[in-house]
Amino acid sequence: MPSEKHLIMLRAYFKEHKSKVWMFEGQHRESHSIRGVQQLLINAKEKAGIKKKGSVHALRHSFVTHLIESGTDLISIRHLLRHNSLRLVTYT
Repeated sequence: MPSEKHLIMLRAYFKEHKSKVWMFEGQHRESHSIRGVQQLLINAKEKAGIKKKGSVHALRHSFVTHLIESGTDLISIRHLLRHNSLRLVTYT
């Protein structure tokens, strides 16, 4: 469950950017490319002074781990990850 602080931040972002389809839309209102998301993570890590290895895939695993630890059911997680099989969700 997101914290109240995060919900406030997301609402402010949404109000400012008025996204139509994607929460975090690209430059021309399309989804970000895989490479674009990777570059966003690299830039964010540099800006934050993070030297440890990390990838978008690792963030995805962390996200799922936190969902499972907080009691989210596997069917919901499967839908969030857009997986067709539960086998792919139960890797934590």
